[in-house]
Amino acid sequence: MKAKTILAGIVVTAAMATSVIAYSHYNMTPEEHVARVAEKLADKLELTQSQKYYLTVVETQILETHRESGQAASHSELVNSLLKQSGFDRQQGQELFDRHLRTFQSRGPAVINAFADFYDALSPEQRDTLKSCATDKHHHFLH
Repeated sequence: MKAKTILAGIVVTAAMATSVIAYSHYNMTPEEHVARVAEKLADKLELTQSQKYYLTVVETQILETHRESGQAASHSELVNSLLKQSGFDRQQGQELFDRHLRTFQSRGPAVINAFADFYDALSPEQRDTLKSCATDKHHHFLH
């Protein structure tokens, strides 16, 4: 009986911990999310210090792009404001889309160059691991 109680306690504790981790994952700031993905990627690929530097540059470029694209308010707040109206404001929706598109067009080359530098610094084995993780739809190590 005591063993069943202990086992039940362990199962409940594990379920609660999993719930907290899952909940916190979806309530992360962009900075926390990018840092989490980078940390998992660094561990998975067993990056060297110089490779971690290149990954940090990628992180920085992604975050700067994100900040620039959401100048006035966060993306979700802007979308929510569009959805709270009685009708969908097509012009406001198009302006939101255009702003994001302009940001990604202007910042895209910096993000691509940063990622290319990171990718070029990887060994062939690390590249294979990255490709495998990117193409494996059931692999959730980055989420």
